[in-house]
Amino acid sequence: MANVKVSQVKVSPQFQRLCTQFARILSGKHEIDPGPVCFVSRSRKFRETILGRRINSPLVNAQLFSFEYLDKSGRAFV
Repeated sequence: MANVKVSQVKVSPQFQRLCTQFARILSGKHEIDPGPVCFVSRSRKFRETILGRRINSPLVNAQLFSFEYLDKSGRAFV
């Protein structure tokens, strides 16, 4: 289940539900920042190597997704 961190940001219940659902679909953790912007992060586990060395960097293993505020018709900038 996703964790929520709302940084004193006022968001509509619709935006909150959508961010929660987005994180659940991606199996990640979400956070809502001013804007509002919904960020979802998740880590990948794979056994790849670069130049013969195992990759452990969060820059390689992390995945980040986001969308911004919804317009009047419910569309978001992704």
